[in-house]
Amino acid sequence: MSRRLDVLVVGAGPVGLAALERLRAGGLRAAAVDRAPAPPPPDPSRWDPRVYALSPASVRLLDAAGVWARIAPERRAPYRRMTVWSGEPDQALCFDARDVASDALGAIVEHGRLLAAQRECLRDADIDDGDGIAGLETHEDGVEVSLHSGRRVRADLVVAADGAGSPTRALAGIGVTRWRYRQSALVCYLRPERPHQETAWQRFGADGTLALLPMADGRCSIVWSVDQDRADELLSLDDESFADRCAEAFGHRLGRFDAVEPRFRFELAAMQAERYAHGRVVLIGDAAHVVHPLAGQGVNLGLGDAAELAAQLVVARERGQRISHPRVLARFERSRRARSAEMLAVTDGLHRVYGQRRDALELPLAAAWPLLDRLPLLRQALVRQAVDAV
Repeated sequence: MSRRLDVLVVGAGPVGLAALERLRAGGLRAAAVDRAPAPPPPDPSRWDPRVYALSPASVRLLDAAGVWARIAPERRAPYRRMTVWSGEPDQALCFDARDVASDALGAIVEHGRLLAAQRECLRDADIDDGDGIAGLETHEDGVEVSLHSGRRVRADLVVAADGAGSPTRALAGIGVTRWRYRQSALVCYLRPERPHQETAWQRFGADGTLALLPMADGRCSIVWSVDQDRADELLSLDDESFADRCAEAFGHRLGRFDAVEPRFRFELAAMQAERYAHGRVVLIGDAAHVVHPLAGQGVNLGLGDAAELAAQLVVARERGQRISHPRVLARFERSRRARSAEMLAVTDGLHRVYGQRRDALELPLAAAWPLLDRLPLLRQALVRQAVDAV
């Protein structure tokens, strides 16, 4: 990275790599740096506990970059239906890709597989692993980034894609608003007795929100968002008891479950950066916003950020504008802040409604779902929103 760059991307996760690919495709001199060492190749015998529910719009972005074709079909699982309910299963709201003439509502893919495919597509790119950002100095003609190795990199613009705890955001002096849900997400794989039917299932209940995401080999990735005390209790169970508890919470819709992988626990929180751009630093992905996982839209928002930012910068360059000009970055911020604020409102609102005990709150959406199911145009609009989400 001795040469002068147009853009330095800090963070080489899926969102940072998507930004790097789009920027390079648009003719900008871009490179990336990441404090973590380069990830090892995925082990074909292991399944990554972290999975993403990618919208069709996100899949199209990855496909256009050549990434999607590099993920083996047996490690990516399209889902064609979504079933959501609270209370009685016969009052579930069902979405189908056929409602909008689409092949799928989305696809489930493992974090490690996605990252490996992106790296393969960017094998000629300048990605410096294991060397994080230590300092920023902004000048009239650019920004100078100090790395932990002692090296310095000069660029016109720095893109922070380094996660919710973004050191780059802190160095740029951008504050955040955070709120914690006092909940944990329990994640593991279960194998259902009956086929998952290429359906993403989600049940809201007094004991938390349970999502089952279909995998290509027939198993399901589960994400069970529960209060902290409940999480402690569920983690204390042996595998068989935990699988039985999941089947019970799921209403036995897919029969019994067999546990096939260890359980993991993630604390849940939400965050919104006070601004997405300041000086010559712009935020994307979790560095800009973190939403509750119950809608599964975090990575889709981040990929949308990457695509929109690259598009704005390429257009600015074509018009002879400085890519770090405040007007250029303001256009990006207006577009993506509105989208993330919308998703934060939806996910936080759902949590506030369904995070209460059922005996303490009559759930209004539970009563509305049967009505929505009888209004095909409204249901179609909701499906279209999910299909186009980035």
